[in-house]
Amino acid sequence: MSAAQSNSSKVSVILTAALTLLKSKGDQGLTMRQVANSAGMTLSNLQYYFKNKDALLIGMADHYFEQCSQLLLAYEQEQGRVEDAQALQALIRFHLEHTRELSDMCRTFRELWAIETRNDTIAEHMRAYYQRLAGQLQHLIEPLLPEQQGVRAVCLLLPYFEGYSLTGRSLPLDSEVLSAQLTEMAMTLRDKPSDSV
Repeated sequence: MSAAQSNSSKVSVILTAALTLLKSKGDQGLTMRQVANSAGMTLSNLQYYFKNKDALLIGMADHYFEQCSQLLLAYEQEQGRVEDAQALQALIRFHLEHTRELSDMCRTFRELWAIETRNDTIAEHMRAYYQRLAGQLQHLIEPLLPEQQGVRAVCLLLPYFEGYSLTGRSLPLDSEVLSAQLTEMAMTLRDKPSDSV
């Protein structure tokens, strides 16, 4: 095993241990010492990879941010960019169905949202992530909704996707109906001049 593979393997063990602790004990129960113990290493060894708790939280966030980014890239490779309302609805439904799952990724994001309210370092990292995600979404829908129309559509959709991860299981309408409604709303932006939207 190469040094890079060994480092990657150890980082994976650390992130898995940290995620397990975050899910079971929350942010307040996530300490560097507990992560080190759960990962089967010394505190100084953990600090070689993540110097402090903020660095560890950023590492956890980046792990899931990369998964989200890869999901969008895979979607684009499989489905292509959005060129008509039907493709937009399919993209919206994909997001709604994905965010509705109570996955480890969603659990981690929920914790990170709570942490960012009291931690400026994590808040800034989350802002940067959402800016990148907004750019990826805008790129996907640009053939249908270019320039400011696309920006405005992303500003409509992205907060809905993230909120849906919290509320989706409680809403009376399914993702098919909601994706049709959101598509209709986004498509109204197409017919308006950019300066009047």
